[in-house]
Amino acid sequence: DACDCEMTCPLNCSCYHDQTWNTNVVDCSRQSNDLIPRRIPMDATHVYLDGNDLKELQNHVFIGRKNMRVLYVNASRIESIQNRTFNGLNLLQTLHLEDNVIAELKGYEFEYLSHLRELYLQGNLIQTIGNMTFAPLKSLEILRLDNNRIISFSVWQLNMNSY
Repeated sequence: DACDCEMTCPLNCSCYHDQTWNTNVVDCSRQSNDLIPRRIPMDATHVYLDGNDLKELQNHVFIGRKNMRVLYVNASRIESIQNRTFNGLNLLQTLHLEDNVIAELKGYEFEYLSHLRELYLQGNLIQTIGNMTFAPLKSLEILRLDNNRIISFSVWQLNMNSY
């Protein structure tokens, strides 16, 4: 495991927690960031990066944040997501990617997110979605794809999903 012994809050962000330290919030909303802030505390459970200018979510940007359960990266002008962006977020339950400018999901962006229950992709420019895109999401209960530009609706692999 990576160690973040100082648990310092990223510059221009707000960090707070509940009394038990079970919920640890990092709020970096609307900071005009063009990169994911470095040094997001390892124990963060809820991360707000909405309203930024991220454009692309790079490989491994959240590595080591194994306790993250909720991630907001909506309305951040995201155009693309790399295949390994969410590696290490094994406990992630809710992912907000709505209101960006994502045009395509190739198929492996959400690999290893087996606990993801809610995925919000509405309000993007998505035209094509690879048939394996949602296959690893065996706990998915809510999938929002409205207000996109989907032109082909291939058969998506959802056989791992019990819902």
